[in-house]
Amino acid sequence: MKDEFTSYEEGLKRLLEALSGNRRQHLKALGYEASLRENIKRVRLYSDNETLRSDRNRILIQLNDLAMVTINKSFNELCRSSQYPPKQEIPTALPTDFFDRANEYITQVRRSVEKALEIFSDRHILPFQCERMSSSFQHCSTLISTEEIEKLPLTDATRTSFVRMLQAIIHEVQCLLKLLRDFEPVCQEPAGQKLKRQIYKKLNELHRYMREKKFISTFSSSTDD
Repeated sequence: MKDEFTSYEEGLKRLLEALSGNRRQHLKALGYEASLRENIKRVRLYSDNETLRSDRNRILIQLNDLAMVTINKSFNELCRSSQYPPKQEIPTALPTDFFDRANEYITQVRRSVEKALEIFSDRHILPFQCERMSSSFQHCSTLISTEEIEKLPLTDATRTSFVRMLQAIIHEVQCLLKLLRDFEPVCQEPAGQKLKRQIYKKLNELHRYMREKKFISTFSSSTDD
């Protein structure tokens, strides 16, 4: 059966052939293949809808990412060589304001971490200080979301590396938020001392990671279209 999705099936075939000598990446590609084929099967049986399109876009971005970091070609390229062009092109351009918001996010996180380290160096911490720290990190999370990161098109190794580092920081901030919320009600109790040490350690690790990477200005300039 040939239709507008045939190009995806041809692209999958080419990608799997290219990865045949890399067992780990081949297995990952097989997982994405199964998801995409199931999605296409549902479209062919029941017609397309917004949920299927959204899921398909997510899978295509994952395939694009995998293809770029393994064979240095986008999944789009693998599909375009088919007689039938893709119905749904994989996004290749980052949102125009992405790096501005990424810069702002990193700046705000760094400031929040440095302020929190000052507070946690004191022997006694008050509940209102915990609340302010949580609010500060929560504000950072409004600038860039995990969901947005997962949908970003990763069209080259540089861009992939940048996004992966940003994901690591977002993950650590989320962990810190949970620890701070757990710590707030027990911050003046002996039971809270273990949590305090955990938070202080995580703050130092995040601060060191951000200081070592210094990636925002470098990547923002090198990935502009």
